[in-house]
Amino acid sequence: MHSKPTTTFASLPYELQEMLPLYLTSNELTICARVNQAWYSVFHHHIWQHLESLPRRGFGYWKYIFSGYCGWEGLTNNAHLVQALTIHFDSKDRLYLDCNQEENDRVFEFSQDGRDVFFPRLRAGRFLGLKRRGGLVDGLLKMGSAIGWKELTLEMFDELDGEDEYGNVDRSILHADRMFKAILAQASTLEVLKLDGAGYFTSKDINHLLCSAPNLRVLQLLGDRARTWVRQEPCLDAKDAAQSEWACSNLEIFGCGIGGIPRPDIVRRNGGNTISSYTVQGAYDDGIDLQRGVYMQLGRLTELKELYLGSPLEKYEEEGDEAQVDEPERKDSPLRQFDCLAMTLDSGLDLLRSLKNLHTVELKDMEVYIGKPLEQKWVAENWPKVRKVSFI
Repeated sequence: MHSKPTTTFASLPYELQEMLPLYLTSNELTICARVNQAWYSVFHHHIWQHLESLPRRGFGYWKYIFSGYCGWEGLTNNAHLVQALTIHFDSKDRLYLDCNQEENDRVFEFSQDGRDVFFPRLRAGRFLGLKRRGGLVDGLLKMGSAIGWKELTLEMFDELDGEDEYGNVDRSILHADRMFKAILAQASTLEVLKLDGAGYFTSKDINHLLCSAPNLRVLQLLGDRARTWVRQEPCLDAKDAAQSEWACSNLEIFGCGIGGIPRPDIVRRNGGNTISSYTVQGAYDDGIDLQRGVYMQLGRLTELKELYLGSPLEKYEEEGDEAQVDEPERKDSPLRQFDCLAMTLDSGLDLLRSLKNLHTVELKDMEVYIGKPLEQKWVAENWPKVRKVSFI
């Protein structure tokens, strides 16, 4: 009886050899790379494709799991393999290598003096816990590929000196202009942009980005996580949005507030105060014209799958940064937006009928009336994939 031939890893087609490592953990990749020279040549570059520094004892540490490749020498020898980078910063925006806790200032030296691109294939980055905001962002982006970045996630939050009594901070303290210029320089190649702590970007900034990023598929802008009673939320002015020509026609996820709309149709009071103290003054017809312009702009995004226009309170509630907010408190909250789209047929909602791919719509903390019977019927007929529109 002849035994069936054993299938070895080396006998697999090259395509399969390259595919298998994608399903292995970092630990498993390291073990495979140690089997023999042939396996090493297959698995070694997968180990370095995504590097991550992990927070420990209040500091960020490089996670190098391949024996003999820890520290600065391993990093420089394999920098050409790195395609994605995740960095957790400590309270002073420092970064440490794992081995002997050598402070890795040299990473930023390479990017700040313009000598060399440090990671020539790096096109995706997550930079988390930046306490000094935008001061490092331009240096970080210069570490990547000269071709341009494709994916960028920035998380920036803390209490800063220079706040006034209302929690407002001077943009110059945050290097907001410098940070925006660094991001805008990557606009032509960016596909994914997620900014947590983008509340100090102006409407002009956000609109400029949307007009300059033809490949953008995901835009998620969140406000300042540090404040519980006052938060700066990134917000597009309706005039900027309505009068521009956005380049991102393939956008799939849009997460940003839109405001500056007169809403004389709102007649109720808010927490005992007249609603006029929260609204933009203007004639009813002017408000309708603005809303129709915004609806038309959004209606061109026919690939859109997720639409987030409201304040994302759930993010903070789940992490314990804010108290739970029930419906009555939300509806009479000082954080509620009253200069927003009404999301009614009278205001031009039907101009969004082209968004057939939508499956998620969130309008939290906005004075919207999409919950009325006619609007709900319209949603069911025109957004077939949407199961629920979230609003309070």
